[in-house]
Amino acid sequence: MPIETIVDVIRRERINVIYGQKSFMRLIADHYVQHGIEPPKLEILIPGAERVEHYDREYLCQVFNPRRFSEFYGATEPYLIARKKNG
Repeated sequence: MPIETIVDVIRRERINVIYGQKSFMRLIADHYVQHGIEPPKLEILIPGAERVEHYDREYLCQVFNPRRFSEFYGATEPYLIARKKNG
């Protein structure tokens, strides 16, 4: 699915929680920044599936300004193994 379609769905459906792969979240954030589109007001942003460096966290928080930020690690398909709480 193209990033433009995803951004449109986020806007149209008033998505306020994003959970997913960090690198994909960065692509979405880049789209907002590059096209001067105002990002959604997020309650929580939860990147996972790969290591989230401090610069990833700073960038995603700068773009999305979520009320809460958390990272999930582990095999979340069958069950939760670990959660990293920030702030």
